Amino acid sequence: MSSLKAAIVFASLNSVNLGYDVGTSSGLQVLLREESKFNLDDNKMEMYLALLNFASLLGCVIQPLVSSRYGRLKVFVLSSLLFISGVITQVLAGGYGALIAGRVMLGVGVGVGLSIDPVYISECSPKESRGTKVTWSEVSINFGITIGYGVSYLFSSTPSGFRYLLLFGTVGPCLIVLAVCMGWVVESPRWLIMKGRVQEAREVVEGLVGEGEVDGVILKTFATYLAGRKLDVYGRRPMLLCSLLLMFLGLILLTASLSTTSLTALALTGISTYYVGFSVGVGPVCWLYASEIYPTRYRPLFMSLCTAANRITGTAVAGTVTTAEGIAGAAAYYGAMAGVTAASFAGVWRYVVETKGVELEDMRKVFSEGMGDGDKKGTARILDDFGEVEVEGLESIEMEVVESSGMSEKGMKGRMGRAIDKVKGKTKRKKGKKYGRLGDEDESEDKDEYEEGGKLENRTQGIDEDDLDDI
Repeated sequence: MSSLKAAIVFASLNSVNLGYDVGTSSGLQVLLREESKFNLDDNKMEMYLALLNFASLLGCVIQPLVSSRYGRLKVFVLSSLLFISGVITQVLAGGYGALIAGRVMLGVGVGVGLSIDPVYISECSPKESRGTKVTWSEVSINFGITIGYGVSYLFSSTPSGFRYLLLFGTVGPCLIVLAVCMGWVVESPRWLIMKGRVQEAREVVEGLVGEGEVDGVILKTFATYLAGRKLDVYGRRPMLLCSLLLMFLGLILLTASLSTTSLTALALTGISTYYVGFSVGVGPVCWLYASEIYPTRYRPLFMSLCTAANRITGTAVAGTVTTAEGIAGAAAYYGAMAGVTAASFAGVWRYVVETKGVELEDMRKVFSEGMGDGDKKGTARILDDFGEVEVEGLESIEMEVVESSGMSEKGMKGRMGRAIDKVKGKTKRKKGKKYGRLGDEDESEDKDEYEEGGKLENRTQGIDEDDLDDI
């Protein structure tokens, strides 16, 4: 197994834990109600289940603080420790209070782990296959859900089965993550560069160049995997649009089946179409897109905000669907969801910019040149706050990297220069690639400018340019 594949597989174990929790939720409801010491009525059970999402918001706040200061791997360690602590607390719980405390720990672990997975994978993957690699996180969620269903059935008749249900699928993967992070998996090369540890980043880059693949397990998982393979072929934007069309069609079929007499076949077709549509685009692309468009310095923070929005929205939908269906009827509810999907299609068509094959450091150019109607707004404005330094062999190190230490630009350049190999004395500046709104690359004429003894010296001797371009 290549270094890159190993890093991505083990990073995705955090997502397996989240999927496992989703898959075991229904089984936990049944098994926990059988425990008289918890005395769970409907209100207590709803609070127990909902606390995971609420607590994950705290994890989203913690993640960027730890990630930016201590590195991406430390976040995996923190997430695993929280998972293990939460599970053990629930297994040993003698009352409802301890059960809730363990659930909160587990939720914080979910928030921390889920928001770092796409960031780490995105920063370690070659640009040609970044879409494929980041979708491993989504595949892992689906794989965890499948395992959760199976384990729930396995322990459905076991006395105190909830203890085994919690222990079986969570502690094992977490211990593997802890073991791996203690020396087998590399730190993100972009985080190392941001901290001025360029020699280490160079060694990481040399070990990460490789490729990987993953097989699906169920229909939804297979569709997600297929999407991952095609994201770097067709691009993010086309896959999103096709995904939303399939989701819209699935919701229309489901609405039609509920509007008349019960049409089970039509309803199943609609649900299956919706799931496949979600998995080939919206599911994986949203995590991928969010993990690649933000500057390295702020990527963990914005990824946490995206994860928080995801958890808040999921909680809101799950908490209102029963009430909404009771007021308006199931057909009207899913018809309204079809309308939301259509609005999403229009938003993607209008504002989403293609990022296939684009270096993470070039994202500012993409958004400033091709955002929707051409105006710099939203993400483009954020990205445009950062300048960039382009050096031969280490192209497009954005100034947000230089500024991350709080030092002056001149001082940080000197610090980074001393961290790299011997000075050559020349700087080669290149005019970067231009990217259109639909992801087309226009090769600009190279404008080489050589400066003898300038302020910015070429200190990248010994760094293989092809390897750096691959990341």
